[in-house]
Amino acid sequence: MRTLDDLLLAPAPLKAAAAALGEGGGGAGALALARPAWSWVLAALARRTGAGLLAVVPGDDEARDLAGELTAMLGRAAVALWPTRGVPAGSAVGPSPHLVGQRARAVASLGQAGRLVVAGAPALSERVPPPAERLEPFALEVGQLVDADELVDRLVAMGYERVPQVEERGDLAVRGGLIDLYPSTADLPARIELFGDEVESLRAFSSFTQRTIRPVQRLLAWPAGEPAAAAAADPLDDPALDRAALIRLAPGEYRSALAQARERLEDEAAAGALVDADAVLAGLEARARLDLAPPTTGVAPVFDAVDPRFATRSASEAEAELTRLARGGGRVVVAFPRRGEMERAMHRLQRVKARAIEPTEAPPAGEVAFTTLPVRGGLQSRDLGLLVVPQERIMRRRAPRAERGPVVGRRLSSFMDLKVGDHVVHEDHGVGRLIGFETRTVANITRDYLALAFAGSDRLFVPHDQLDKVTRYVGADGSAPSLSALGGKAWDRIKSRARAAVREMAGELIQLYEARAKAVGHAFAPDDE
Repeated sequence: MRTLDDLLLAPAPLKAAAAALGEGGGGAGALALARPAWSWVLAALARRTGAGLLAVVPGDDEARDLAGELTAMLGRAAVALWPTRGVPAGSAVGPSPHLVGQRARAVASLGQAGRLVVAGAPALSERVPPPAERLEPFALEVGQLVDADELVDRLVAMGYERVPQVEERGDLAVRGGLIDLYPSTADLPARIELFGDEVESLRAFSSFTQRTIRPVQRLLAWPAGEPAAAAAADPLDDPALDRAALIRLAPGEYRSALAQARERLEDEAAAGALVDADAVLAGLEARARLDLAPPTTGVAPVFDAVDPRFATRSASEAEAELTRLARGGGRVVVAFPRRGEMERAMHRLQRVKARAIEPTEAPPAGEVAFTTLPVRGGLQSRDLGLLVVPQERIMRRRAPRAERGPVVGRRLSSFMDLKVGDHVVHEDHGVGRLIGFETRTVANITRDYLALAFAGSDRLFVPHDQLDKVTRYVGADGSAPSLSALGGKAWDRIKSRARAAVREMAGELIQLYEARAKAVGHAFAPDDE
C-alpha cells in the first residue's frame, strides 16, 4: 500500500525539494501550491527528510491554524508554535504564561531533527532574550531525587506564581508533600507527590474537581515568565537557525502582515522593540530554502488542491457520494477524530465497504478508507487522484437545534459560578440541586461533570460542554424549591404554563404602552422668577 507521502511528493518539483532539504544543501526554489495543500505537504516533507524545519506564514492566526493541523498529522512532540507575545514589550502587563511557554519551546526546537516550528512573520519581528539569558525547561520523573524547596524556588524563578489552588497555566501551589503545578504549555495541571526527597508519583488532574485523571511518568515545564533582562536579540540572528531549513509560505504577504502588527502597537517605544520590517524580510529571504506561494495567473501549481466540501444530508447520501468518488478511480480517505466514531461509521455505512488504514497510508485507487486523523481541513486533488475529507464534511450529524429564545435567569459560564448545595434549573429536566463535581471517563473521553440530584434518588451528570443548559435557580421569596422528578411530563407542563403566563403579561404590557402612547398630556409653562 502506498503512503500519503508517496502521493504528495510524487510531483518532480516536490521530490527535488524533499531531496534538497534532506541533504541540507542549497535552496529548493519557489513552487506554486494552493493553501489547502500546505499542511499536508509540510507534514510529508517533515517525515521524509527528518530535518528540522521552520515554516513561516504571513500572520499569527494562520500560524496557529497551521500548527494545529500539523500537530494532528505529526504528533504534539514534533510541532512547536512560535506565537507573538500578545502584548508590547516593556508594557505594564506581561505576556500570558501560555504564550511565554510556547515561544520558549519554539526557540528551543529550532534546528532539532524531526521538529517543525511554525511562526507568523510578526512573531519573528519581536526581539527575544539572547541565548545566554534564556530560561531552560524543567524536567521531572517518577523516582527522581529533588529538594522540595529548591524545586519551588526554581519554578518561581521560571515565572510560576504561588497560589492557594492552581486554576490556570503558570500557577503553583504547595501543600506539605504535594506540589501542584500547571505547566505553561500543558492542557492539564500536574500533582507532584514527594516521599522525602523522592518523587513518588506524578498525576495529571482536573483543576475543577481536583481529582486524578491519569498517571504521568515524566513532567516537562517550560518557563511561564520572561527573564528580567530586556529582550534584545534579533530572532533571525539565532545560531540555531543555521541548522533549520526555512520554508516561506506566501512570502509576498509578509510586508502587509508586518505593517499591520506595527500599527496595533500603542506607542513608538513599543514599536522600537520590534526588528525593522525590511530587516526581517531580508533575513527571511537570505535564509529561505523553499518558497510555497498560492498560484497566480499564468503560474501552474505543482498539483491542484482544494478544500473538499460536500452537500450530503444523510448517511445514505454520504454512502452514495463516497461510492461515486471511488468509482472514478480516486483514493478516498475519510478522517475521523476518534477511533470509536470511525468504527461506528464502518458498521453503519456497510455499502461503502471501507477499510481501516493508518493515518499515513493511502488506499488503492478506486477504494474508500477510514482513518483516525483529527484534522479540520481536507485535501482534494485531481492531479494526485486523492481525496482526504474530515468526517463532518461528508457525514453530517443531525441538524442543530433551533436558536433558543430569551432565557430567564443567568446562564453559567464556568463551574466556578456554582458551589455544592446550590439549586439550579436544567433546561430539559427541571429543578435540581448540585451535589458535587466529578471527573469521569466515558467512551474513552475524560470530562468534568456537574452531579445534580433530583426528586427521590434521581441523579444527572451534566458534562462541561453542556453547561449552557444549566441556570442558577432564582426564587421569588428565597425559599428552597421542590426538586423535579426526571422523566414524565410535569416539567413540560410547568414550562408550558410559564410560556402562557409570559405571553399574557406581554399582551398586558403592549396594551399599557399603547394606551400611554395615545394619552394626551398637558404642557406646563416654564418656571418664572
